[in-house]
Amino acid sequence: MKNFIALVGASRLSSSDEPVASAKIQQVLSQYQPSTTSVVSGGQVGIDKLSARIARSMGFEVVEHFAKAQCWEEYKKRNILIANQATKVFVFVLPLRAGGKGSCYHCGHVGKNNNHQVSGGCWTGKFNGSYDTVVIA
Repeated sequence: MKNFIALVGASRLSSSDEPVASAKIQQVLSQYQPSTTSVVSGGQVGIDKLSARIARSMGFEVVEHFAKAQCWEEYKKRNILIANQATKVFVFVLPLRAGGKGSCYHCGHVGKNNNHQVSGGCWTGKFNGSYDTVVIA
């Protein structure tokens, strides 16, 4: 039986965030075998595209779920598809920074460390029930 892991998170990565995020994505994927694991992604910019590209380069099958429109209701539908398909969700989040979105209330509500910027990926992980956050720092 194939294992599905979701790699989701920050949509805006700076040029200094991308190499760190790439290394962390590779580190997570190195725990899995491409023959038994598929990667699920939201198909958007940032972590979604980066993780899909890295996963493919490492030999993983990638399943992308795209939002039909750029609004929360469509993102929510897509995120539910991702959460329902994945056995585990990895959320790559940005550290708290001046001018950022603020600490993550999704993680705070379930007793997880919320010392990172809020992310819709954490909503997806929370909906799934089995998720880890990976801070890009």
